[in-house]
Amino acid sequence: MQESSQWKKWDLHIHTPESFFHNFKFIDNDERDKYSGKIWEKYIDKLEEVENISAIGITDYFTIDGYDKILDYREKGRLGNFDLILPNIELRLKAFSGSNSKRLNFHVIFSDKIDPSDIKENFLHNLYFEDRRGQEKSLTRRNIEKLGGELKKIDNKYQGNEFKVGCENLFIDLKKILNALNNESKFKENYLLVLSAKEWDEIGWFSQGRIIKDNSLFKSHAIFSSNAGTIDFCLGRKHNTTKEFLDEFDSFKPCIHGSDAHSFDKLCNPDEDRYCWIKALPTFEGLKQIIYEPEDRVKIQKESPEFYKNIYTLKNVDIFNSDISDEISINEQTLELDRNFVAITGGKGSGKTAILDLIANCYVDRCWNGGGDNGVEEDKNSFVQRIQKQGPDLGIKVGFVGASLEPFSKKLADRNFIEKSVITYLPQGKIEEISGNRAKLNDKIQEIIFNNEKIKEMQYKEKFIEIRDDVVKITDDIINCNTEISKIEKETTEKIISKLNGEKSIEEGKLEDIKTQIEKIEANFAEGIQEKISELKTQISANKENKSKISNIISELELLNGGIQNFIFSQNQTISSINKKLKEHGVELQIPRVDLGIQVDSLEKIKTLLEQKKEKSNEELGENEKSLIELSGEEAAHSKLLKDIDTINNEITRISEKLIEIDTKKDNIKILERDRETFYENLLIKFNEWKQYYEQVITTFSDGKNEILNDINFKSEILYDYNSFFKLAHEILNKKKVSSEEITSMARNVEDNITNYFYNESSFSDVIKSLNQFISKTEAIKSSHSNREFYDCIFGNYLSLTTDIEFREKSIDKLSMGQKGTVLLKLFLAEGDYPIILDQPEENLDNKFIYNELVSAMRNAKTKRQVIIATNNANLVVNTDAEQIIIAEFTDGKISYKSGALESPDVRQEIMPLLEGGQEAFKKREQKYGILGYNV
Repeated sequence: MQESSQWKKWDLHIHTPESFFHNFKFIDNDERDKYSGKIWEKYIDKLEEVENISAIGITDYFTIDGYDKILDYREKGRLGNFDLILPNIELRLKAFSGSNSKRLNFHVIFSDKIDPSDIKENFLHNLYFEDRRGQEKSLTRRNIEKLGGELKKIDNKYQGNEFKVGCENLFIDLKKILNALNNESKFKENYLLVLSAKEWDEIGWFSQGRIIKDNSLFKSHAIFSSNAGTIDFCLGRKHNTTKEFLDEFDSFKPCIHGSDAHSFDKLCNPDEDRYCWIKALPTFEGLKQIIYEPEDRVKIQKESPEFYKNIYTLKNVDIFNSDISDEISINEQTLELDRNFVAITGGKGSGKTAILDLIANCYVDRCWNGGGDNGVEEDKNSFVQRIQKQGPDLGIKVGFVGASLEPFSKKLADRNFIEKSVITYLPQGKIEEISGNRAKLNDKIQEIIFNNEKIKEMQYKEKFIEIRDDVVKITDDIINCNTEISKIEKETTEKIISKLNGEKSIEEGKLEDIKTQIEKIEANFAEGIQEKISELKTQISANKENKSKISNIISELELLNGGIQNFIFSQNQTISSINKKLKEHGVELQIPRVDLGIQVDSLEKIKTLLEQKKEKSNEELGENEKSLIELSGEEAAHSKLLKDIDTINNEITRISEKLIEIDTKKDNIKILERDRETFYENLLIKFNEWKQYYEQVITTFSDGKNEILNDINFKSEILYDYNSFFKLAHEILNKKKVSSEEITSMARNVEDNITNYFYNESSFSDVIKSLNQFISKTEAIKSSHSNREFYDCIFGNYLSLTTDIEFREKSIDKLSMGQKGTVLLKLFLAEGDYPIILDQPEENLDNKFIYNELVSAMRNAKTKRQVIIATNNANLVVNTDAEQIIIAEFTDGKISYKSGALESPDVRQEIMPLLEGGQEAFKKREQKYGILGYNV
């Protein structure tokens, strides 16, 4: 048995050879002989040839004789190709359908749980028809045949057997049908009344049959019709409002269709391939879901109504190596997952979060590794983090609906993840966390917008990031200006200038004093002494130069001598080697050795002569220097003072240049301040460009936005973070020099001018003027803060591009936490076709809000993507019409999961104590379409 509500073909209108009218025949005598003349044997064979039909309704007029025979074959192991076989009794009503005098046909489809004998004795035999004399007769086969026999006797125009003639001429009052059903407790909630639209459509709305038309539809649970107009009408689409339809007919009516097969070629083969698709378990309870969900649970068309789902939609989850510790383990099982909406419910600590967290761990790392910038956040609700040390080998394998995709398998602590697909996973508390943080909320909204397929196709994100990077660059330019300005200001303070001017004055004073000393020394110099000193200095210089030249010649002689000696040695070695070889070959003639004695002797003589001259020059130098010392006492002092003058002049020049440099730097500050203003204006211009571009992105996104977002509108907005600006300015400035009130006034002025700038209500000059009000307070900066910090504060980028959201024409900033969470959930649900996994998203939301806002969003989302949710909120299970219910249990230290469908009585009985507002949710589900006939 399938574990969830799935689209299957149903044919609830198949006649049998027991029907008074049918064309089930043998082709020829050979076929008749093959089946020994038993048409039922051929009928069963033909039914067994039917493929891809899950449930059938065995239909006979006024009896269930054919259904009885079907059950006999079923008990013998035949007809296993059908999941469900239901009895369908077709009755002709007393009421006429129109001008052609056809009577309305009415079907009663019973649950397969009702014994056929009970249907005969407590329903059919309790129905009465009038014979030709007006007497009431019980609806038994004998009485039908008796009626037919009487009619054949009085008029030979009646053809066929008595049963056929009787069926063709009897009719039942609808009120009697309803009484018979309501008077037997066994039938309660175990039947459906289905009106045949073929005859009903012929009754005009403005005819004498209007009351019949209204009453028969009013009493019906469903309609046999494949006509698109009838389907629309029965769903209230042709009335001005759905309320008008419900006021008139009490409930919407699902339309079903069958082959109405009376011959073999029509068995489960409806005209124009108009198959009846029902999304349900193949049970009578499953069939009943069409009256609670008349639009979403039944479709009449050729192909399956199942919406296309991403090939990476999860098909199943397999858990292995599941003994985590002595206290906890998970039942090793393969859990099949519906591709639409899976609701996981269970008591506290039952394991609802466990299965979600394990699936998510296949896509992203859910193990905590200590946090940090690149680490996984610690999550107290994470099942993976709670067991990661105890059960690193716990295994999970996920399969996908894509037939060509291999399953993905990993152990808990493995660092491998699914790379070709993603999921949206919102663990418990995540919605509240994002909703409560405006920046995170905006980031998440932008992420969702830019993940929209149309936005990605048009490559909007690339340009968006480019503008954002420009904003960052301009912001950096402003900071660099501030850094350079504050650096220059440090280098050009009045204290530094005053110090330099003081140093210059001191040096100038020293200079005047030295000049005075020099004048006194020069006045005391003896006549001619200066010339003598000058002459001695000249001679000393000549002595030193002569001595140096002689030394250089001696060095050259020594170098030459060394070269001659090396030459003699190397050449004589070569000559010796050659002479030896000549002798070995009998050559007596020898090469003379090299001898440069004449040259060597000349070198030695010259060197000795030069040494003597050097010595004489050295003696003359000594005598001259001695004479100079004697004459240069005052000259030395004079010379020193002259050197001091040079040093002082150099220092005065250095200080003067420093002062000129400071003046230049001060001029540079003005240039940098103008640059800063230009950068700041560029920042505002760039933000305006960014806003307009983002508005274009949002318009594109909104033009094709999902139906889920119909009540949500978006627009781009630039926000100025006044609080951050004020707080920083308040911290930097000394309140003794500038009051808190003045800071507040100036900060508000800045905020107003910048905000108004984007609405063309103020100019950039107004903005700069308000910023310069702060700059004029530079002297009020606390000693604990620097000029640069102050400038970064004043010219800081407090702007942010954000997405303003209106939910039902109310700005998101004015929404409650629950409303913000709803908006965020709708955004998540609306975008993407990959699975979305939600862990108890209903936190901080009341049931009314969930029912009014989230249920329809989730119902819409599941048509485009797989939704898996852990919740104990009945509205998110029942009124979303969850295709699959998974019940988590924790017993004796073991987590286990059971799966079923909403229409399963066992599932409903088990989840009712777990769901908050369960009974009310089921009632709302019925009342939504005006269904009052059945109770859950």
